[in-house]
Amino acid sequence: MRLAPRAASLSLASAALLVACSVEVDGAPCTVPGETGDCPAGQACGNDLRCSARALSCQASRCDFDASFCPTVAVAMRCDRSDPVCGRWVQDDCAARAMECGPRGSGACECPEPEAAVTVVVADPRGSPSRGASPFPRGQSFPPECRYGKLGDALDAASASTAAAVTVRIEGEEGEQAVFGTAETGEDRPLAVGPRVALVAPGAPAVIRGNAGVTSPAAILRVDGSAEGLRVEANGATGVGIAVECSVMSTEGSSLRRVRVSGGASFDPASAVTGLARGIAMATSSCANRSVRLEGVEVERVSGPALLLEPDLTTTVTVLGGSYTESNTGIELRAGHLTVAYDPATASTPTIARNAAEGIVVGGMGGWTVDATVERAFVDSNGGTGIVVSGLAEPASRVRLTGCDVRANGAIRPDGTGWGTTVGGVVVKLADSRTLVFAGNRLWGNAGDQLGFASDVSWTIGPTGGCGPNTNQFACVDAGAHAVSLYTEKTATVSVPWNIWPGNPFLQFIGPGVVNPGTSFCPAPQPPLACP
Repeated sequence: MRLAPRAASLSLASAALLVACSVEVDGAPCTVPGETGDCPAGQACGNDLRCSARALSCQASRCDFDASFCPTVAVAMRCDRSDPVCGRWVQDDCAARAMECGPRGSGACECPEPEAAVTVVVADPRGSPSRGASPFPRGQSFPPECRYGKLGDALDAASASTAAAVTVRIEGEEGEQAVFGTAETGEDRPLAVGPRVALVAPGAPAVIRGNAGVTSPAAILRVDGSAEGLRVEANGATGVGIAVECSVMSTEGSSLRRVRVSGGASFDPASAVTGLARGIAMATSSCANRSVRLEGVEVERVSGPALLLEPDLTTTVTVLGGSYTESNTGIELRAGHLTVAYDPATASTPTIARNAAEGIVVGGMGGWTVDATVERAFVDSNGGTGIVVSGLAEPASRVRLTGCDVRANGAIRPDGTGWGTTVGGVVVKLADSRTLVFAGNRLWGNAGDQLGFASDVSWTIGPTGGCGPNTNQFACVDAGAHAVSLYTEKTATVSVPWNIWPGNPFLQFIGPGVVNPGTSFCPAPQPPLACP
């Protein structure tokens, strides 16, 4: 009997439905890879947490993603994610990567433990972020994952080495700066370069960033060894950029070379917006009987002194070249045997410029004992007086200012000698004429007087035997101001033979108590200075 068309259609649909109900469809969610309890018959839970027949077929060979084990010390087997359902065991050749399989129990390729007397440790922001987790970095350059991702870990490892000298070398992406900081690499403490340790960045300058949690007097970087090629950025910190130290473990002094500190301060025009309180500093207790060198160092935008030196009286500090700019004060020299000088190796003149207050302060207040030499420094456009020498223990102290170029200082906060005038160039407040040597300097275009004394003893400024390298030059003196002035409560005088003056007659350029040089003067160089 033949069915009517409508009845035939219903019969076929019913048959199709029965067939569909018997098909096992993949894709139902599940919770435990490898198990069948959450899945339809003929399926298992895959690594993708979905039920499928394929997951059941590989149930015996399935592996958990990233699981690993060590069949030998040279090879690791690792579960790769390339098969999202079953995982796939792949072989990792540890030996070819200069690694070992699982000596610390991870079952994966790990960095070998270096010798106790390791001499080079590598830090790289792209390296492993934790020294306590696989692959357990130990500072090897190869493979890259064995480099320390934290600079603090690298410095700690270097200090723990038994070698006589250790280098921490910073590496990074070619042509880009390597940056270490709390946000970038998780640095969580002030970084310390220990004795015998040299921290170097041979490529692009490495950056060490502070953070707002590092407050005064904490330092972003403490250097008890040496550092080269670094940039230290305040990044909200208000303490010290670099503290130069010498611990009891030190056998030699510390050194900084081609280091730059950016303090983050600004001035409007004479009050500081918060930044580092000090750029580079040495404390009174530091580095007894040792020598410290700063070469090509640059410090900028510090709310206090860019460079503060007050080491132990037996310490010798040499500052060659470099620049100390746009801070409150440029350089403060308070104690020790200190030299700020031209660097003949790099033809670099130490530049102290555009600071809100004084350029260079020798002493200050408190009766400091200083043996200081400032030679061929360029002191320019500081808001306060260019160089101030005062507050020293006498006759124990010695100060030598030679060959310096002191220009256009004192426009905002010039110092004074106490008799109603201001001095923008150099102020000397001393009680013993033996304390100061002042020779071969050029003072010009400073606000107020160029050179002013506040003293009750007599002085001689200039050579006594004729023109020569010790001749001082004065130029570009403001109307009503003096090239040389003296404030005294006694009968002291200042003799000024064989110097170069802005013009002749000299009486218009010398203040009361300054002896007229008469014919003992030197001709001005040609062409004359162009006044600022």
